[in-house]
Amino acid sequence: MSISSSVKKRIVSLVSSGFGEDYDAVESVGSYLYSVKLPEGVFYISETGVHLKGGRGGVDILFLDISEIRSHLSAELCSEVSNKRDVEFFVPLEIFSQRFVMALHVPFLAYSRLLNVLTELRSANLTKAGTDHIYRGGG
Repeated sequence: MSISSSVKKRIVSLVSSGFGEDYDAVESVGSYLYSVKLPEGVFYISETGVHLKGGRGGVDILFLDISEIRSHLSAELCSEVSNKRDVEFFVPLEIFSQRFVMALHVPFLAYSRLLNVLTELRSANLTKAGTDHIYRGGG
């Protein structure tokens, strides 16, 4: 699967802003595109899924297995930030699958870009899976 230019641009933007690193390393979910240190551990994103490596081991979730990515970013929160002018805090982000809920705390300034990367990669994986199913004669 090829990575869209918008995902690449968002990852470059995250890295250039000091939020994580991009690289090509082979791990359990596939070749990683990006990683960032979060309070829960190191969060990795690959073409096919996400991996969280914390103190108790790691959890992998494939994009095809993700049932929901729940954002906790709201207009009210953004308004509070604007009033306080304090952007150094974390916002919850939850990734749901049938077996796991991966609860993360993402830096506010990286939140929307990371959320967009996750949702776009999930959508690309679902589209590819649907296309593969059609080409294989599924119905």
